[in-house]
Amino acid sequence: MPGRSGGYSRCAALHGIDLHVVAGTEVPMSDPRVVHLEALCRCLEQLGGGFGAALVRAWDGPVVLRVTYPHPARPAEDIGCVLEEGEWWFAWSDGRTIGPADDPEGVARVIVRDPGRGPV
Repeated sequence: MPGRSGGYSRCAALHGIDLHVVAGTEVPMSDPRVVHLEALCRCLEQLGGGFGAALVRAWDGPVVLRVTYPHPARPAEDIGCVLEEGEWWFAWSDGRTIGPADDPEGVARVIVRDPGRGPV
């Protein structure tokens, strides 16, 4: 991808996907996934604690929120937003739902303290 460092390319190749940060012009801001994931991103930022979060997308997939943890042993997590039975839900990368998209504050707290995701 033009304009990306070799390190970025190697990292993306290791994971088997090519990700890019979502810019406002690349994804319709009316996309409910983007709206909900942005709200979750703001909530994670407000909680602090060294967590990082950015909207990303696999070139052929949906937008997700890539959450990076302050603990080196804990890998980054891609949080998705899925529509189930007419309701939007946040979900872990393995498909398990975390909580309803209309409760980004509660879901952010779960992401920060989820014991099933490694050391916190």
